[in-house]
Amino acid sequence: MAEDPDFHALVAKLHLEDLAALPLESNAERVAFTLYKKELVALQAFEADRRLALSINTAVQADGPAVEAHVAAERQAEQDRSMARDLAAGRRTPTTTRPSPSTRSPASSLSSPVPSQAKSTAPSKVPSLTSQMDALRLSPAGATSSPSEVDCVICGDSLYKSSAIKVPCPHGHHYCRHCLRDLAVRAMDDETLMPPRCDGVPIPMELITPRLTPEQQKRFASKKVEFGTPDRLYCSTATCSKFLGAATSAAHKRSVQCGDCSSSTYSACKAPWHGAFGACGKGSDAEVVDAITREHGFQRCPTCRRLVELSVGCYHM
Repeated sequence: MAEDPDFHALVAKLHLEDLAALPLESNAERVAFTLYKKELVALQAFEADRRLALSINTAVQADGPAVEAHVAAERQAEQDRSMARDLAAGRRTPTTTRPSPSTRSPASSLSSPVPSQAKSTAPSKVPSLTSQMDALRLSPAGATSSPSEVDCVICGDSLYKSSAIKVPCPHGHHYCRHCLRDLAVRAMDDETLMPPRCDGVPIPMELITPRLTPEQQKRFASKKVEFGTPDRLYCSTATCSKFLGAATSAAHKRSVQCGDCSSSTYSACKAPWHGAFGACGKGSDAEVVDAITREHGFQRCPTCRRLVELSVGCYHM
């Protein structure tokens, strides 16, 4: 016959009641009864802890399989979401490691073997996206039909060759769409990067344009024309300075009106319009620039007319 788990607690309670009713005549009796009372109180505390432990063990045995199945389902769903994000971004998906059937979760390790009735109520295994991709990758047919992978020359991310952008440079480099777009955006603000190049070879526009928004496409085309013009004409209004096209010689001087501020600029001297028969002269701004040029020894490039500073070499231009 199994022992009642509350038997020892009941015995300790009855003994404590008897001790309270006994008369204590000597100091020796009082000391003995005090020690015995401490032992009974400790026994009661032990039995209370034992009942709590048994209750927890019963709950683990009853709920362990359900908790383990829920944790496994959450882990599988997170792996599927991560793989879906990698596939959408064109990145390589790492091969996942499957837990063996003998692997037990912390909840199941506390309980005894799950009864057959509890096992029959567990949810059935459904092939997940991760398992299907692993099967495709590991199978002979999947190994021969899966696309090869390349690395982006800028960020180094691995991506499928079908989603990578190959540029016609001597080394045949590949770009991801984000890095190629960022390169084009930086080229709009940095003349030295226009046109975007790889190993000194310009990247064709048909590879760049699809990665830009309509507004970026329009600005890129405008900046490409501006940076490709040697002698540029800008709006003479300092607060505007819109690019107006190429400057002209004095023999072909004309008035060019700005489409933003409606100011007119002389195409030859690049000053505000001063009439068809007005003489081109240097304004106050041009005189300040000339003073700075003489002070620092700058010169104007004979082709684009921009000020340049000698870095190395002789003074011949």
